[in-house]
Amino acid sequence: MLFFGAYIYLEIIYNNVILIDDLSLFRTVYDLQDRPESFFPFIIKFISSDVMNARPVSGFLSGCIIYISQYYSRFYFISYFFFFLATYSVFKLLKEYYKNFSLAIIGATLFGLIPIASVIQFSPIMLNANLSVFFYCYSLIFLMKHTTKSYLISSLLFTLSFLSYEIFLPFIIINVILINKEKISFKNIMISISPVLVFIFYKNIIAPLIFVNANHRETPGNIFEIKRNLEIIQFAAKAYFIDLPVSIKKGLLGIQYFSVLDFIILTIFILANIIFFRNISFEVRNFNKIKSFFLIIILFLIANSIYVFSEYTPRFFDFDNRTMAGVRLVSVILFINAVSLSKFPKIITLISLIFLGIFSLSSKNAWNYANEFNNKMFSQLKNKLPKKHYKNVFIFYDYYTEKKFNPHFVMREPIYSNHYETYSLCKRNNIIPFYGKPFYSKDKIKEVSKAKKDPDFTRFPYLIFDKSKNKIFLINNLNDYVSFFNS
Repeated sequence: MLFFGAYIYLEIIYNNVILIDDLSLFRTVYDLQDRPESFFPFIIKFISSDVMNARPVSGFLSGCIIYISQYYSRFYFISYFFFFLATYSVFKLLKEYYKNFSLAIIGATLFGLIPIASVIQFSPIMLNANLSVFFYCYSLIFLMKHTTKSYLISSLLFTLSFLSYEIFLPFIIINVILINKEKISFKNIMISISPVLVFIFYKNIIAPLIFVNANHRETPGNIFEIKRNLEIIQFAAKAYFIDLPVSIKKGLLGIQYFSVLDFIILTIFILANIIFFRNISFEVRNFNKIKSFFLIIILFLIANSIYVFSEYTPRFFDFDNRTMAGVRLVSVILFINAVSLSKFPKIITLISLIFLGIFSLSSKNAWNYANEFNNKMFSQLKNKLPKKHYKNVFIFYDYYTEKKFNPHFVMREPIYSNHYETYSLCKRNNIIPFYGKPFYSKDKIKEVSKAKKDPDFTRFPYLIFDKSKNKIFLINNLNDYVSFFNS
């Protein structure tokens, strides 16, 4: 798995793949290169931002990495180390839980390859989710030692988990359930739920006192919004029963875009797994089918309850799947439990790992393609820009068709879609930075109506670059804007 993961990341780093929110964050690196700051004032300002103050632990590490990246930009990719760290913590957790080294190796491999929450594998900014997984897994490891001291350490690690990323907060229920029956006491229960009390104290008292823009992504009042909860159920059903199978199919079909080196690595991966599976045992703790069924229901509901208590929605596509790291972890445990009850656990697991290996390489190629897509589009734009610099430049291209039907994409990987990506894409392609954003529809009535309300499209003059025609248009007034849609 280490060899396989190293290959994927080395290609990503070599191609300098940076997309969506990482492009936004990377602007800070460019700003530091242009206007250097001292370390401590920068870190304080960085953690105080409205995005990072909700996650001060991961925010501090992200700030340190960004600060060092001003001297060597590729250092930014050191964040991938935290995905390996998260995978290792999954291995340690499963080894402690199953008391089976082989199953722990299989579980860690599954965690590294499974398509759920793929963005935590490929986006450096998602070190927050990986750090959260790491702390939570070790929280459970210490919890299973069943001493008062280990309960205290477990609670501390759980606190660090949600101060890195709040996705595991609903899992507090699991921490309470796992208290040893002989150790159940008011003190131990309070120790186990103390992270929630710390979370409430931090969010409602400490953060507002320290940070001007204290950020609250959690919205517990949502649990009473029946309409929204029904929408969450619909989104979840679509994600699991439609989007996931479609993505897996695209990932397997992505083998047609493999390089020779991809095929060599895949072959080594398959042979290594075949050799490994020859002498492994699937002996685990005795779970009868009824207990396993209820375990699946409980874990699944807990993993997805984050969407009830926050502003997030369950999605498998694009950058939106970043909130599913908890589901990714649970899915590994559920797979191992389910396959252990089958008659052919080795064959099912081996075939699954081979398919996931193909999928992971396809995802790697899709992220490379998305990066290349962005750079080619801005390179086209660069060749068409006039000598006169315009502060506002907007790009038109068929975004939705590309995302949905381009066979190179597996999980609708993120391509240029937000104004905050523009600055970094300009710098990466040696263009004098401008303010810009993409727009996607040629519905004239809809777009003209929207433009009248959008101040960005009424600050004349500006340029519109039509990617499909490889042509640039000067817009001096609203009539020129309408003429663009008639062209």
